Amino acid sequence: MAIFLYDYILTFGMEVDLVWSVSPSLINILFLFQRYIPFLDSFFLVLYVGISSTTMSQKTCLAIMNTVRWMHIIGVTTSELLLTFRTWAVCQDRFRRLSWILIAFMVLCYIPIYLVVSDMFKFTLYSTFFSESVELSSRTCAPIHGSSSLSYLVFVLGSVYQAGLVVLLVVVGYPHYKLRMNRNVAVSSSSDILNIVFGQGILYYLALMFVSTAHVIVVLAAPATFSNLLMPLMRVLHVTLTSRTILDIRQEMRKQTEIYSS
Repeated sequence: MAIFLYDYILTFGMEVDLVWSVSPSLINILFLFQRYIPFLDSFFLVLYVGISSTTMSQKTCLAIMNTVRWMHIIGVTTSELLLTFRTWAVCQDRFRRLSWILIAFMVLCYIPIYLVVSDMFKFTLYSTFFSESVELSSRTCAPIHGSSSLSYLVFVLGSVYQAGLVVLLVVVGYPHYKLRMNRNVAVSSSSDILNIVFGQGILYYLALMFVSTAHVIVVLAAPATFSNLLMPLMRVLHVTLTSRTILDIRQEMRKQTEIYSS
């Protein structure tokens, strides 16, 4: 959460200038939704910790944890949707019917994700120390998943989707990079936006894939109580990197508009 708040403070001025001051659009609505839902996540987590420090019923624990997890999944999906729009915008001229391909790809990856997440919630169990000892149960509420849990598939499918978009960016971006190198083109406003769209975009996806892979390892190798250990980091990275991407692209596009209009 500290990473998110730090980046939020740094980029709030850009947000006001590049999002709030322009006409409403679908992209702006999605941007603001995924940008601000982490504050709601944090409220429920604080509520969870606060109640856990006293007493909590299993029903209350289940309700809070499921709410937080659903907000995490929906927020991550919204961030991925924004990054998909960005990928479509820069790759549509290279591939015919890319819109339908991306829609089908996202459906194939994310419908199973939602089905697995929904199934996980049905089979949520609680560690024995929650109910056996009043002293210990006043400390924490620790939901765990049974042996049939397929939670790792959530992160595997997420990584597959991100890898697909990385391939698109590499295929489309490499010719631009090669052309610039062959012509020995100096760094310009156009190359700056290419660096943001392709270079920065690919690095961001690789970072997300790395965390997703680490999460799969944790889910498969660590005790079930640690299955969500990296989920907050993944959530924060999705919001932070997506917001940075959108704001940086808009800022660079505004610079180019000012250059060409002057």
